[in-house]
Amino acid sequence: MVDTLQTAQADGRAPWTDVVLNTRDFVVFNDGYPVTPGHMLVVPKTADRHTLTKCFNYAVETGNMTVSSDNNNITGYNVGINMGVSAGQTCMYPHVHLIFRRDGDTENPRGGIRHCIPGQGDYTNSPIVERPSTDTVTLEKDDNDDLIMPLPEHLLTELGWTPGTNLKWIDNENGTFSLVKDDG
Repeated sequence: MVDTLQTAQADGRAPWTDVVLNTRDFVVFNDGYPVTPGHMLVVPKTADRHTLTKCFNYAVETGNMTVSSDNNNITGYNVGINMGVSAGQTCMYPHVHLIFRRDGDTENPRGGIRHCIPGQGDYTNSPIVERPSTDTVTLEKDDNDDLIMPLPEHLLTELGWTPGTNLKWIDNENGTFSLVKDDG
């Protein structure tokens, strides 16, 4: 049986009441705790993939139209969904957030949705995982006079790399490089 907005409202999982637009497939509500003026929720009347996709499409179309309008100061928008308690969902019925953005509404918007994990928003200034390393690798020559870079055993174990693992060398263009497993 497919869950519905009507059922979720009846049992308290969908507490929204401030209706902006009511369509055949979804209802648009003003968010009760807006993070910016105009923050809206696009809520499917049935909790299925097809109807939820219509909610995303509406949010993106509305965001695009609003940004391109000369009648407001909106310069961008975020569209997203919190699915599950670990992702921050508090109302346990699917709903799509449309959050309008304005220049200067936050000190550093770079990274957008990545800000949901503190410290990970601006990925240009923050590595994905900070792990202090005191490992020093010394280049050596093998029996064929080729340069090799032996890695510490604990690092190989942590990364799941074994002899024969193919790696890609990536120039980070800042004086550093990365090695990543090449699965393809």
